[in-house]
Amino acid sequence: MTGASVEIVTPRHLTLLTGNFVEGRGYRTARAHGSDDWLLLFTLGGHGRFRNTHGAFVSARGDAVLLPPALAHDYGTDDDAQRWVFLWAHFRPRGAFSAHLAWPERLPGVRALSVDDELTTVVEGCLRRAHDLATSGRALREELAMNALEEALLRLDEVNPARLGTGDPRVARAVTFLREHLRERVTLDDVAGAAGLSVSRLSHLFRAAHGLTPMQFLERERLERAKLLLRLTARSVQDVAEDVGFEGAFYFARRFRAHEKCSPSEYRRARQREST
Repeated sequence: MTGASVEIVTPRHLTLLTGNFVEGRGYRTARAHGSDDWLLLFTLGGHGRFRNTHGAFVSARGDAVLLPPALAHDYGTDDDAQRWVFLWAHFRPRGAFSAHLAWPERLPGVRALSVDDELTTVVEGCLRRAHDLATSGRALREELAMNALEEALLRLDEVNPARLGTGDPRVARAVTFLREHLRERVTLDDVAGAAGLSVSRLSHLFRAAHGLTPMQFLERERLERAKLLLRLTARSVQDVAEDVGFEGAFYFARRFRAHEKCSPSEYRRARQREST
């Protein structure tokens, strides 16, 4: 599909619109006044070109670009490319979801992230599901499609440098590994392997980033989940201990008291009184 330069006005009643384009040379979309919603464009193949009065950049596979409302924009197939394959979505964020759209700016106002091939495949699946749902005949098609779109945006925001800060990505991998293995027996060797670091290097970088050793961080995460289980479920202390990876209720209670200055049962009773 190939088109000429065109000024497009987005309908003001629009809540969610999705699509999958394969565009050849000459394709261009320009909006001098932007649109009244957000626009996500996710490149799967070929190259796209984005520009405004401040400059231009070229997108390749795995590049996600966000154009906020009322931002003048001009995008299309790159002049040096034969085609541009991309998924797109016009949308209005629900509730406080805009907090997940604070991506780095590639050009003033133009937000963009680049992701690896594994995440590209995941995001592509989410966006295709959003499109299938949005164009289906289901009664709740828009709500379901928004869920799929939001999953794609959350997966992208999860690797957003602005959210992660300037921290070492290897430490971030260690944190992810620890959180995903709360119930299991974990050693420093396991964490270091997941992070791609030696044990000594991991310990140094992790403490510098979090003020805790990896094992201290793991214990804190386990106890935070235990507190939620004690407050919100009727599971026994023994079961809660097992659910969060402690070897026995006695050791769990001892570590819990060291952090909270009360036993798990006392903590539960106090929180129950607060809620009545």
